Amino acid sequence: MRDPHPPLDLSALQSSLPPEWPDASLPSQISSRLASGNETVVVLDDDPTGTQTAYDLPVLTEWSEGSIEAEFERGTRAFYVMTNSRSAAPERAEIINREVASRVSGAAARRGRRACVVSRSDSCLRGPRSST
Repeated sequence: MRDPHPPLDLSALQSSLPPEWPDASLPSQISSRLASGNETVVVLDDDPTGTQTAYDLPVLTEWSEGSIEAEFERGTRAFYVMTNSRSAAPERAEIINREVASRVSGAAARRGRRACVVSRSDSCLRGPRSST
């Protein structure tokens, strides 16, 4: 039987990719926008491996009102909240995300800031389930 997924040639694969982003100033543009705005980016991460890509950002491993409030009080421009909800049942994951979002929203309002909440999750694990 023939393999339906033959190995890919590395050079062919690389040549099929789009070019790297040409603007090297993008990180500094993002930093400037965060520094000048009234917005805090809050990344909800459903798995502990996600924060490995973070550099120079606070990572909360719990989401108490006090911890979240402290980041807004410090004027933190961006931070992670590790929910570790990837392995949770969908209902439990929803409860966790609603709880964190409510606390972020409350803390932002009390500090007169806007919150931009970003979900860094594996959404394919939350898709529809087969009834068979």
